[in-house]
Amino acid sequence: MESSEGWFPAPARRIAGGIGIIATTATSCIVAGNSSPSTLQATVATNCSAQNYGSGAGINAFTAENCFGQSNSGFGITAQAAQNSYGFSTGGVGLNANAATNCYGQSTNSNGIRAITATGCYGYSELNRGISCDIATASNGICASGASFGIKAAHIAHSSYGSSSTGIGLDAYIANSCRGDNASGPSVSASFKYNMP
Repeated sequence: MESSEGWFPAPARRIAGGIGIIATTATSCIVAGNSSPSTLQATVATNCSAQNYGSGAGINAFTAENCFGQSNSGFGITAQAAQNSYGFSTGGVGLNANAATNCYGQSTNSNGIRAITATGCYGYSELNRGISCDIATASNGICASGASFGIKAAHIAHSSYGSSSTGIGLDAYIANSCRGDNASGPSVSASFKYNMP
């Protein structure tokens, strides 16, 4: 977009229905609206921001990098691979990915982050799991006021920390160099523990 004063970023594109932006590559896009199934849909999304005021995803991409996605009740961000991105949802999962790296996910009622692998991530939920994954590495998960898990790793948790209000701080099949807490003190559940009490 061009003005009399030169080039400047386009303002947020607001849409009432349908997908706001569909692209193979979306770069530095800003879009907001009430759309289904997502506000921004792309193969590769980079430096993008998308807000969905309904049940659709903020961002739905194969790869999301340096992105922000928000939804009222759907995924904030859903991607095969998410890196350096932030997903927020009130009723849905904050950030949903096969591989999440250096990401932040936040939700009120659902998981902060749901992933197969979570590496260098921070997941926060008021009432549900901070991080729900198969493998957690160097990650932190918080269940702030519920009885769910800070981190729930189906397979392995390594160098990670989980905290829960009244639930289990960190739960994994194998836990290596991890810590978990709840309001009562240390709270780790693991079939096999290494380099930890």
